[in-house]
Amino acid sequence: MKNDLCSLVPLAVCLLWVCESGQAEIPTFAPRVALKAGPNPHAVIAADLDADGDLDLAASSFAPGFNLAVLRNNGDGTFEDAVLYASGGVSAASIDAGDLDGDLDLDLVVVNWESISLATLENNGNATFQPAIVQPILPPGYYPFDVTCADLSGDDIPDVAMARFDMTGSQGRITIFTNLGDGALLLTGEYTADTAPWRIASVDIDGDTDLDALTANTNHTVSVFENNGAGSVSAITSYPVGNGPRDALGADLDGDGDVDLVSANQGGQSASVLMKGGDPGFPPPVHYAAGIMPESVAAADLDLDGDMDLIIGDSYASDSISILENLGDGTFQLPLRIQVEGYLISVAAATLDEDVDFDIVVASLDADSIYILENLLCEAARGDVNSSGTITSSDIIYLVNHVFKAGPEPACNGASGDLECSGAITASDIIYLVNYVFKGGPDPC
Repeated sequence: MKNDLCSLVPLAVCLLWVCESGQAEIPTFAPRVALKAGPNPHAVIAADLDADGDLDLAASSFAPGFNLAVLRNNGDGTFEDAVLYASGGVSAASIDAGDLDGDLDLDLVVVNWESISLATLENNGNATFQPAIVQPILPPGYYPFDVTCADLSGDDIPDVAMARFDMTGSQGRITIFTNLGDGALLLTGEYTADTAPWRIASVDIDGDTDLDALTANTNHTVSVFENNGAGSVSAITSYPVGNGPRDALGADLDGDGDVDLVSANQGGQSASVLMKGGDPGFPPPVHYAAGIMPESVAAADLDLDGDMDLIIGDSYASDSISILENLGDGTFQLPLRIQVEGYLISVAAATLDEDVDFDIVVASLDADSIYILENLLCEAARGDVNSSGTITSSDIIYLVNHVFKAGPEPACNGASGDLECSGAITASDIIYLVNYVFKGGPDPC
C-alpha cells in the first residue's frame, strides 16, 4: 500500500481541498476515466482534429505496428473508441498537430525514436488520416524523443522542431524542419544542445513576437534557443534548474506579460520556477516539492482565478499527479496529489467537455491507458453567464448588467462571460452573444 492520503481515504474526500483564506478553491476532479489507446502510450495531445469545435485526443506509443491512436470527442468530454494508425517507424516517442498543408485541418507530426525518423499524417478533414509519410532524420545516431509543431519562420505556416540525443545521453541537439508551404518539410537547422534534451517546447520567451525553443536537459538545465525571426537560432542560453529535468514549459505565471519558465525534475522530486524579471535572462530558480520523480508538466488556470496553475505527472512509485496552485504572483502552494495509475509520462490540460474549466489528460505508459480527470469546478458553458443550463436572451441581460451596471459576475469566476476568450469581459462580448442568440452567429470560443 502506498503511504499517501489518496490511498487511505475515498477519492472525493481526498480531492476536496480549500486554499487558505483569500485564495481560490482548487477544484474537485471526477474519478478518473480510462480510455484505451493501444499499449504503452508515450505522449498525448488535445486538438480539434475534426473541426467540430471540441477537442479530440491523439496519442503516440512505443508499441510496434499501429502505434498512433486518435480518439474523437463526442462533444461532451466522452470519446469514441480509438482508431489506430501506423507511424511508419519504430517507437513513436512524441506527437503534435498542425495544419501543415494549409487546408484548414490539423495534420499529425510524429517522431519515431528507434528508427530515427519523422512522420506526417495528412488529415482528411474528419479526423481520419492518410498513411504516414516518413523521412529519415540526419545525421544518424541522434534519437528523436520529442517534437513540437509551430510557426518558427514567421510565415504563418507551422514548422517542426525536435529534441534528439545519442544513446549515451552525453550529446544532444535540436533539429528544425521548415515547412515549404505544402506540407513538405525540409531540414534547415541543427543546433547543439546540453547533453540529452528530453523535451522541447515552442514559446515566445524573449517577447519579440517569434517563437523560440525551450528544452529540458538531463544535465540539470533548461536551454533557450532564441529565434532570429526566420526560423534559425541566433543564441543559446542555458539556466540551472533542479536535478534531472524531464519536461519544461514557458508561461506567464505572475501576470506581468512576460514568459516565465518551469521544469519538472525527476531526480530532484521538484518543479523549478524561473521568474522573468526586468533584466535579460532568468534569475536562479525557486524549487517546489512536486511528487515523486516528476516526468511531465502542464500549466492551466484550473481554478479560474486568472493565473496559471501547474500539473505535474509522476513517473515511478506514486501513480499520481500533483497540482500546484498559483497564489497569483508566480509562487505556489504545497502540492495536492491526485491518484491516477502507472508511469505518467505525458500530461495536458484542456477543456474537453461543454463547460469552461480545464480538465486533465494523462498518458500512463505502463497502464496502457489515457486517463481523463474531469474538472468539476464549474458546469456552465461559455455564454451561459447565469448558469441556467441554456444560452438565451436572459444571459444577454445579465451580461449587460455586469458590464455597464456593475452587476453580478458571470458564472465560473467570470469565465462564462468571456465569449471571445480575450481574458476580459467587455461590450464586444455582449455584441458576440447577441449575434449568437438572435442571428445564428458563431459559437463562443
